[in-house]
Amino acid sequence: MSDGLAYDVDSREELTKGQKAAFKEGWARAVDGADHDGDLAELTWQSLGWRLGTLFGDAPKHLKDDLFEWCLAQRDAAES
Repeated sequence: MSDGLAYDVDSREELTKGQKAAFKEGWARAVDGADHDGDLAELTWQSLGWRLGTLFGDAPKHLKDDLFEWCLAQRDAAES
């Protein structure tokens, strides 16, 4: 789990504005070089944003939004 990508538990819940904001906040923190505040063994919307921000760095808003929507669709498909 040293790369920050692996996780043990997916704790992402139904989407709310607060959770989308947490995703964006996590991404921004990664771009700013901040460490993740929490346990990376648990996947949350914020930690997902941080993980993707770590991988892709600063990106245009539309690309971050597209990745968010793709991640949401993957989560929803996994629950079906």
